[in-house]
Amino acid sequence: MTLTGRPLLCATDFSPAANAALDRAARLAVQHGQPLHLVHVFDWTHHALRIAFGKEPLLQLRLQEKLHATLKETAAGIAGTGATAECELVDGKVAPGIVAAAAARQAGLVVLGAHGEGLLGTMLGSTVERVLRQGSTATLVVRQHSHGPYRRVLVATDFSAEANAALRAALTLAPDAALTVLTVYDPIFEAHVLGSLVQGTDMASIGEQARQFVASEMADAVRLAREVKPELDTKVIEGNPWRGILQVAEDINADLIVMGRRGQGRVEATLLGSATRYVLAHSKVDVLVTHAD
Repeated sequence: MTLTGRPLLCATDFSPAANAALDRAARLAVQHGQPLHLVHVFDWTHHALRIAFGKEPLLQLRLQEKLHATLKETAAGIAGTGATAECELVDGKVAPGIVAAAAARQAGLVVLGAHGEGLLGTMLGSTVERVLRQGSTATLVVRQHSHGPYRRVLVATDFSAEANAALRAALTLAPDAALTVLTVYDPIFEAHVLGSLVQGTDMASIGEQARQFVASEMADAVRLAREVKPELDTKVIEGNPWRGILQVAEDINADLIVMGRRGQGRVEATLLGSATRYVLAHSKVDVLVTHAD
């Protein structure tokens, strides 16, 4: 994820969750000295619009004017952060519209609210996974109102390219935060993988080799990051990946979790792609989802 010279894009449906996302986006824009774009995707084909306004062009124009005015009012609400936002009303389906807007502006980060009902019932929350699936821009899903820069960040890794990108993104987005890098692995799976290579070795010994293997992978994964942040902490635990991620986030009082969109690492049991979906659904704190560089 690169923010230098690239704007942040925040999509809104005017819901309280989207307003919280805009506040966070504004603070990040100021922190990193980057421009901010505020976008509302206007889906005229939405059934509520068809019922309320039919096909009358004048009524459509009035609605667009109302939405644009609402967008400007929403942008005015971030004045206290020191940020300003360029506003745009986009006609189209919500998720593709957000993805297209981010690509057109070469955005470095897309910011979304975790849940949204919105002025027209667009349900921004249900759009998050589509944006992650269709887009190629790092996406921050905001679940809480910001109270300053992120302070404690948890990066989940399975040592894949996308997980390595997540670690770099965490250092970029929250350079001053305390950073913990976590991997959660299945010892039974790892024992079977190593056991197929070490015939005649008892399972307890193979399990210990699995733990040593994962610890070694972790050391390699954070070696470069430690040059930037020597105080970086690491955790290697056994168990269910998404439950482990959420538990450690709670234990360290993290205010941001950073993950790759999907995992393709050698420690395949972590199933980071599946874990990402569960963490997005159950996390109480913000989640940044990244793509491989």
